[in-house]
Amino acid sequence: MTPLPQPLPATHRPAFFAGEVLHADDLADVAAVERSLRWLHNRVLHGWGIGLGLAAVGARGAKSVSVGEGYAIDAAGRDLVLEQAVTLAVPPVAAGPDGRPADYLLVIAYTEDDAATVELRDGACATLGAVRRRDDPTVAWRVPQAVRDGLDLVLGAAQVAGCALAGPLVTAGVRRALGAIPSPHVATGTDDTVWTAWAPDGVPAGVMATVDTSGGGFGDTPSYQVAIQGEREAIASSSDRFVIDGHPHVARAGMLSFDVVVPLPEGVINPGTSNVLEVNPPGRDALAWVNGGLHWKVQWIGVEAA
Repeated sequence: MTPLPQPLPATHRPAFFAGEVLHADDLADVAAVERSLRWLHNRVLHGWGIGLGLAAVGARGAKSVSVGEGYAIDAAGRDLVLEQAVTLAVPPVAAGPDGRPADYLLVIAYTEDDAATVELRDGACATLGAVRRRDDPTVAWRVPQAVRDGLDLVLGAAQVAGCALAGPLVTAGVRRALGAIPSPHVATGTDDTVWTAWAPDGVPAGVMATVDTSGGGFGDTPSYQVAIQGEREAIASSSDRFVIDGHPHVARAGMLSFDVVVPLPEGVINPGTSNVLEVNPPGRDALAWVNGGLHWKVQWIGVEAA
């Protein structure tokens, strides 16, 4: 059974009736239910990572770094919306315990309710309470061992010495993108295969070959494309030349192999000139030529959707 990384939200939905006396908890519950369902949607269907912006910049020797506005989702499905760019001071440390520059990670994280900025308002009968709670995310420095995977989203890595950056803030390879499109699995090959006669109606009409693609590591039938490498002009003698050619296509595609079929229709090249060449002339053993003197090979590419 797959464990749940976060508890599922309550499935109840607040309902109201005419004349009902509403309490603060009733209205707060409306927002809580909608928010928890949105967070569930985010974490199940979108995952977590940086979705937009949040560019982090810091030059060597700088005593502060800047983070541009942007959007991310953490592993709990919570939205992290940084509405305005922020500037954050570099940790005021001279060096690490070993005297070398200290390692820090710049992160963005959800601000829990007890640390959020709230707007208070007077109520009736000398009451006072929160009416707005800002969901500004927290941008902070963390030592690597204190980073909570999926909850502290890394924006950059830095080394600090003398209360300044010992080198530029590193962002490549440390940031996780939200909803990254998975790459398809691609494999290619060139097969020096054995050709046989293709006779769909019992009459030879071309050549075909079975290509082994088991080395491509496909987990399902990919989309194949093929091309034929090799010569097209057959030279029996200095005065006896002709062309063997056709348009290949894929048949019987599978996860481990496919058939490539090359119909060989009759025709001519350069008609009405002194350099007329017959294409796939009858009476010629095209099969022997493609397996022998023309050295036909199958070049293929298979693309399996991720």
